[in-house]
Amino acid sequence: MKKLLIIFCFIICSVSQSNSEIVLDRFTEDKFKPIIFVGIGRDLGQNADKFIELYNKGFGGNVQDFSASPTILIEYKSWIMPKLRLAIASSFVNYSYFDEFWTLGTYITRSHTNEISFNRIPILLKVEFIPHDKQFRSYAGAGVGALFQQTLWRETVRSNYALDKRVSSTHYNELEIIPGLNVYSGLELGFDEYPESFFLGSLIFQLDYCYFPKKMDIFKQAKKVLDEPSPILNRKIRIFDSYFSFAVGLSFNLLNISKKQ
Repeated sequence: MKKLLIIFCFIICSVSQSNSEIVLDRFTEDKFKPIIFVGIGRDLGQNADKFIELYNKGFGGNVQDFSASPTILIEYKSWIMPKLRLAIASSFVNYSYFDEFWTLGTYITRSHTNEISFNRIPILLKVEFIPHDKQFRSYAGAGVGALFQQTLWRETVRSNYALDKRVSSTHYNELEIIPGLNVYSGLELGFDEYPESFFLGSLIFQLDYCYFPKKMDIFKQAKKVLDEPSPILNRKIRIFDSYFSFAVGLSFNLLNISKKQ
């Protein structure tokens, strides 16, 4: 991941230093023209190590990582003044965890299937700076907003003892709203000398860093089903609170901007 960050930053710096003199006439009759950016990517460096550690110690699991879906990104952008754009951004990603194991007692044998999912939709208001307005250009920005996170933890238990008190149950099912912030940079490669002159505008590479801090009491209900719950399950922990996200996508101009004569 470090190599990716270094290469990405090098490309952005190189584009920023280009001597191209292409300028677009944005701020006459064409001010506030809307742009849509649609992309797909991956979250990088997401951290659920503490949850996995406590879960495995407290419940006897053995899976060491979450699986993640591709990140779907959409942004609405508009020029508000020379070199500045205002953006509203949202994305969707799902993290899932699946674990199966057995517990053996003197008279009882149980199979456990734990399914945990995080559906995450951040909504952010951003301001971005474009130092040079050209066909190939870099940009950087920052934003604030909230993460809407639906967390579901469902355990299915099968036992050879008909009167077993340990039964299938939902340990966690919450929709949470978590405030946070975002910083990012990107590279736009216009398909035309004047990227805003056509509906299909640019190929975009964007790297985001997001931070949504929250301690979750995710073991609050789950520990109640254990015969002898470990004290470590009393801890509140952070899960996926900070991460990078790299996306590739296309920009679309909802209204064409005229070329400067």
